[in-house]
Parts: sequence; C-alpha cells; structure tokens
Amino acid sequence: MTLDEFIAPRLKDLRMFPRNSYVEHPGWKSLYVRVSQRLVNHEMRTVIDLANMEASRTGKGTFRRLIVHLRETYQEFPIYVEQVQTERFEEGLLRLGFKRKNETEPSFYLLPVE
Repeated sequence: MTLDEFIAPRLKDLRMFPRNSYVEHPGWKSLYVRVSQRLVNHEMRTVIDLANMEASRTGKGTFRRLIVHLRETYQEFPIYVEQVQTERFEEGLLRLGFKRKNETEPSFYLLPVE
C-alpha cells in the first residue's frame, strides 16, 4: 500500500483500522506511518505520525521531499516524528521548522500550514 492510499482514508475516518502500517513511498526502504491523536502544542490534534524510517539513500533529501509532499497533500494536519535517534536528523528537523515536543522526549512536530 502506498503512503497516500494509507493516509487519506484514515484522515477522513479516524475509526478506520489499522491506524498504522509500513507503506511504500519513493526513496524509502522502510517507512512506518500512523494516523493518531496526539497532544501537539498544548492541543489534542489528529496527526500524521512518522516512526520507523529508512531512506534508500541517506543525505539525498529524501526526508525533505517526504515532508514537502505531506505539506502539499495534507496541509491541515500536523506531522509528528517520534524517537529521533541521531543529532544530525534532529538538526535537520529543526532546519525544516519542526519543534521539539519537550526536553526529555526526542520527538518533534511540525504544525499545519496556516
């Protein structure tokens, strides 16, 4: 199943299962996504969660292109990236406009386009 085949119907109906899956998307060996409810910026929101990810080739803009695609296609939904493991990826998220959830948890969010 592709990223959009998974996300689009679940954003329309939050009761749809499963809410999480590995999906196919250009440039990714492995991409695990979830549509969930999270506390983001002090407000409970429906978010697009990105979790276990492995780009086919790192350092080539694959993640940036994914974020651009999600922003263009699902503008009204925050994007949440959980359990960031490397400082390099964390710095990249901050450059893309992500905010750290809090000081103790290595998770980040990007608010919707306004």
